[in-house]
Amino acid sequence: MMIHFQSQSQTPFQNIGYNIETYYGIDFKNNKTQSPHYFNHHSLQAPRINYAQLEWKKSFNQWQFQLGIHDGDYVRRNYSDQPTWSRLISSAQIQFTPRKWNQLKMTAGIFPSHIGFESAWVQNNLTLTRSLLAENSPYYESGIHTQYSSKNGKLTLGILALTGWQQAHLAIPVRKASWGWSSSYQLNPQILLSYNGFWGYQNATGIQPKSYHNFYSTIQNDAWKCIVGFDFGQIKNQPNAQNWYSPVVILSRTLNEQWQATFRVESMKDDYSMILIDNKNLITQKSTVGLTAQYTSKRKFRCRLECKQMLSEKTNIGKENNTLVLFSLSKSGMLR
Repeated sequence: MMIHFQSQSQTPFQNIGYNIETYYGIDFKNNKTQSPHYFNHHSLQAPRINYAQLEWKKSFNQWQFQLGIHDGDYVRRNYSDQPTWSRLISSAQIQFTPRKWNQLKMTAGIFPSHIGFESAWVQNNLTLTRSLLAENSPYYESGIHTQYSSKNGKLTLGILALTGWQQAHLAIPVRKASWGWSSSYQLNPQILLSYNGFWGYQNATGIQPKSYHNFYSTIQNDAWKCIVGFDFGQIKNQPNAQNWYSPVVILSRTLNEQWQATFRVESMKDDYSMILIDNKNLITQKSTVGLTAQYTSKRKFRCRLECKQMLSEKTNIGKENNTLVLFSLSKSGMLR
């Protein structure tokens, strides 16, 4: 999701935004951590900072600049395979809009992933925890993104030349190219259709090609919002391709300006245990049902409580149930 902005700076801090999320979680099996395929809210039984970010934005004529730094449990897990210098960088991008064709935007650098409907910012999501398909698809990318929007704003198309699958740097020498594409169509004010994809490698020197397809639609009115999503991924290991897929349905009801309730049901099928692993067993399928209650205070503090029932099918063990309860307190805004 590209972020566009206008500069109206009057103080040194007016262009600096912040975001912070703290949480506390327990599960009924008394585990101290979640499974490794969860990158957010991984540590349990103690208060933690999941995500904290400062982000500076500036516009100058046809140019836009954005630089962000971040930290927290999510960052330390999800960026653990990146170079030390890039782990604290959430975004470092330059965007150019041609004067005579402002429907075209070209972005280069490190930027949020073009795949999916959930982000690292919990405030942008309907549920406290991210869906299985979001946890196991890129949160960030680096490369060049060219995006076109129609004059009526209904159609958006994008093509990306990337350094790999969730990479925040360029590996030299570049032996393998990775590509992404994005598309969305606003059918009417209530319905959005979106398809995004990836084809390439884990990094620029990878040897196993990976393809990923992300479909979702949002349907909403003033009180209700529904998201229906389906992701399909595949790695071409010899002699056979190994794939996984994940459907999700999220239904949210806004009760008033302060209260919101959201229900989610999802599943991930992973016969080859490419994604769903834990410290002891391979998981071939995982399904969850969860309910999130949200309260937003007058000062825009957001409190969320989520209860989630998880069913896993593990090799050599069979089905295993667990219940997770999480509380989150978050806030975002601009420094003044």
